Amino acid sequence: MSYHTLTGGVSARTVVLLGMGNVGSHLARVLRQTEGYRLVYHYGRSLGMRLEDIPRHADLYIYALSDSALPEVWAMMPETSGVWVHTAGSVSLEAMQAYHVDCGVLYPLQTFTKGRALDWSEVPIYYEGHEEVRRLAEALSRRVYPADSEGRAKLHLAAVLACNYSNHLVALAEGYLAREGFEPKTLLPLIRETMSKLETMPARRAQTGPAVRRDEATLERHRALLEGQEELLRIYNVLAESIQRD
Repeated sequence: MSYHTLTGGVSARTVVLLGMGNVGSHLARVLRQTEGYRLVYHYGRSLGMRLEDIPRHADLYIYALSDSALPEVWAMMPETSGVWVHTAGSVSLEAMQAYHVDCGVLYPLQTFTKGRALDWSEVPIYYEGHEEVRRLAEALSRRVYPADSEGRAKLHLAAVLACNYSNHLVALAEGYLAREGFEPKTLLPLIRETMSKLETMPARRAQTGPAVRRDEATLERHRALLEGQEELLRIYNVLAESIQRD
């Protein structure tokens, strides 16, 4: 592999990063601050950049792209040296190996939003494949674990349930409050305390509310308030029933 020599004779692994979305933006920032690595090219299709202009002899090519975009980009990539790495939880290592021999997966189990600061040292990172990927993971975080493609798919599913779906529920609650004339962010102290409890106890033990108490009178009052809001009522009933079955 090729290495870029920094001041003092220290060799750094050269990195080409593809993707300027949420994950790509965060990776670009942390790579510029990580000792032993040098970001030499950051590709973004939206900027009119061309794949054929990408350096061909970097040590690592990191694909921080949407799951659906990965096969298309891999198929169009010029031949390169180095290790190819993708960051997707639900895409297998084997899918990338069809396009390049030396491959690995670096899956950061975190939600990323452009412009928000993030402490990478606390981000759980799951890796698979080439040894270079484990080294990169350990350079970025102190919480590094192996996981094969099947394991990552299960982690990704759990993350969607816990993060994406819970966030959607908050969005629904905020929308309901706004329609009823309340400040949507009035829920924040409640949400913070709910999340804080999960630091010290299982989620099942932290569950409160009328469903877990089997308070049918309150549940019926809530259902009456949701009359005419069929989608929200359906979600409310599904979750109430699930809590009572748990």
